[in-house]
Amino acid sequence: MTQFFQLCSSSYRNFTLRVDAWAQENARPPEIVDLLGARLYSFALPVLNNFRANVQLINSTETEHTNNVISREHWDTIYDYIVYKINSYERIEDRHDFVMGLYSASLNKATTLGNISDQPVMNRHVFPYLEAALEFYGIVPKIEQFVHEDGSISTRSFFAKEWTHVTSNGDFLTFDNPLDYQKAHKNDSPLQTSMPPAKGAFDHLLPK
Repeated sequence: MTQFFQLCSSSYRNFTLRVDAWAQENARPPEIVDLLGARLYSFALPVLNNFRANVQLINSTETEHTNNVISREHWDTIYDYIVYKINSYERIEDRHDFVMGLYSASLNKATTLGNISDQPVMNRHVFPYLEAALEFYGIVPKIEQFVHEDGSISTRSFFAKEWTHVTSNGDFLTFDNPLDYQKAHKNDSPLQTSMPPAKGAFDHLLPK
């Protein structure tokens, strides 16, 4: 039995290493995420760098370790800062674009160890904002739940396929392409991209 459990443990460890290696090379979001995220990529990049610096600080501080477990409240603090940055933007469109930029940046800029990680957005604090942005732009379906008079519950899912922007002049513009919609709504935003994405950030989107 001891040999059996050792074999199981070894096989599991080898399998997870293979999965992780595959994910590092292949697991990427749809192309539209990078295209939409490009607008506020330069706003998201400093937040990503700050997040990773804080992760390193927490991991390297011996006083934070108790039996090799890091205090959850310190992790919550760095995630809460990301949430604060998201909510600091007044327009909901800018919040969505910032989150898309953060998601794109986290998967295009490797960590100091050379790994790709979606850790900044795939946690219980930030993920609801990512999910909302993906639903808003029709990348993932939005699920609605209905409670009927007899107490039964049903759900339906649908993708956003049309977007309407009201300009500062009061004109209504309707789009069936999220990139066209973003191009229109950003003109009324106080946020203007101060620098382009890092050189080569989107090279993986180019035809091979």
